[in-house]
Amino acid sequence: MEVTKALAALKPLYGKDNVEVITTDGQRIRGIVRSMKTTQALTTPSVKMECANGEIVKIPFPAIAEIRDHETAMVALQAAETGHLVFGTLHANSVAETPERLLKLLPADIRERARDVFATVLVALLSQVLIPKRESGRIALREILLNDDAITAVLKKGSDHELEHYMRSGRLRGMTNRKTHLQSIRSQIESHEYNRWMQVLRVSF
Repeated sequence: MEVTKALAALKPLYGKDNVEVITTDGQRIRGIVRSMKTTQALTTPSVKMECANGEIVKIPFPAIAEIRDHETAMVALQAAETGHLVFGTLHANSVAETPERLLKLLPADIRERARDVFATVLVALLSQVLIPKRESGRIALREILLNDDAITAVLKKGSDHELEHYMRSGRLRGMTNRKTHLQSIRSQIESHEYNRWMQVLRVSF
């Protein structure tokens, strides 16, 4: 189910125009994202895009259900380094915690090199927790980080705590930090839940 959760987190891309995907053979496909789904076995995620000429293109992509050990961490980094778009999940409490959690799965003697690779190939990080909605069900409270040259430099020097600033200031690029997103969904959650999370975020940052 981890891959399904990862795809659900990408729901904001549904219907979005002018999205570009680069396939493993170097082909660039630009269009509208129409769907993202997995096979019944939850092993081969794919995205369907509608191109400008109306053609629907289905693009499979590598996914790692959960990066949980040395082997899966190495596979993810090596695949990304060779030009593959890799989707994966990792247990971490926040975006800022993610790089170190990933690197700690690897042997100490290659972590510096692995951090450099991670910083270079990263496209985006998304962290989410599910919290109760006002009526029923749950809603995702998210952080979104989109990589660029400045963030690559931050990651390479190991200043992961600075990522909070970039998420907060990158709203126009589609980024958000957890506090900003919490405020945007305030009307959908109970007051006590909103206040509890605001307190948690004040302590955290």
